[in-house]
Amino acid sequence: PSITFVLPTSEKSKREEELNLGVEINNSFGYKVNDKISLSYLPRIAKNFNQYKTSRSNTVNTEYKLVQFYVANYALTDAFSAEAAVIYVDTWSYSGRRRSPSYLTNLELGFNVNKTVSMAVGTLHGGSIFDRENGPDETLEFYDKNATTLYGNFALRF
Repeated sequence: PSITFVLPTSEKSKREEELNLGVEINNSFGYKVNDKISLSYLPRIAKNFNQYKTSRSNTVNTEYKLVQFYVANYALTDAFSAEAAVIYVDTWSYSGRRRSPSYLTNLELGFNVNKTVSMAVGTLHGGSIFDRENGPDETLEFYDKNATTLYGNFALRF
């Protein structure tokens, strides 16, 4: 567990939202099912301290945020791995109103070339749980050909 202090550095947080400070409590829980499968849960609870309850654009600022990471990893071999992750975000305004939750999904295939070099390819897809046309929709999509981001990653450890 750890505690993180968030200082406003962006123009949006400093000038628009007039954020003074944010405090975040971070925790992590892991479970190794066997030599190949591991599961992780990482909750993050945040509290913002803004100068005013509303921003300069007259929207109510976010007071509380709960970010939950759910990760499943499968080691195909010593060099290859596959990972699926879901990040689920809930926020509450200063008026106590829960805002529409959002999510981000991640699918990734990784390859360790050696102890210092690794590569990965993956997809990112996210959105709001609230569908403006159809109302609440509790389904999470992992892929949408029109909105999913494909990425590549190259890492060098030293």
